[in-house]
Amino acid sequence: MCIRDSVNTASNGNKYLKINESLYESEGKYKRNGIMVFENHIKEFIDAIISSVKQFPNPKKEFNEVPF
Repeated sequence: MCIRDSVNTASNGNKYLKINESLYESEGKYKRNGIMVFENHIKEFIDAIISSVKQFPNPKKEFNEVPF
């Protein structure tokens, strides 16, 4: 699995976060998935990620105290 992220600017000037995942399937074939989060929804996205990570056993302390 390979995950890449980047911050881009849309044609209207709004910034967005783009996260892509590439999974090797077989014989040189890859399955690609992606998500785009625009800047006006980034706070909700970060809150959801933090909430989800806290549900894993033994989350690292830094996930409990993100300065946002």
